Amino acid sequence: MKNSNYLLGTLLVAGLFSTQAMADGIRASLTLNKTNFTSAEDIKVLVTMTNEEAVPVRVLKWYTPADGVEEALFKVSVNGVDTEYLGAHYKRPAAQPKDYIQLKSGQSVSYEVELSSLYDLSKTGQYEISYHAESYTLFTNTRGRIKNLLALGLLASVPVL
Repeated sequence: MKNSNYLLGTLLVAGLFSTQAMADGIRASLTLNKTNFTSAEDIKVLVTMTNEEAVPVRVLKWYTPADGVEEALFKVSVNGVDTEYLGAHYKRPAAQPKDYIQLKSGQSVSYEVELSSLYDLSKTGQYEISYHAESYTLFTNTRGRIKNLLALGLLASVPVL
């Protein structure tokens, strides 16, 4: 949380404060509960992932907020300039089946994420926030096989402005 008293800026959100995009059958969306924040407030987003495939899909939980944010899972910019990710970066062994979460067809999971401690949000201006995770091992089928070893898996939302 920042202690200065100036206004961070206005976050204008299209539609019903939610944006979404779909990758590999998983739709990611972000929702903000308000559009204006001061620097004394924590900025929280709700990340929702929905499986829109007819079959279960497994997602590497390292690239989701399932166990907290452990990577730079968001793209955050102010007035068009990217802000720095301040959180931890982890070096990990090869992913094992236990490292994935499974979403059944039509199932959604949501996670609330507080961004103020993860990104430098100290500047005044118009912020743009999107969910953005990519990895070659991001998705597997229900047998644990990587969906496409030659393609970079991407899970991203449309930015909230």
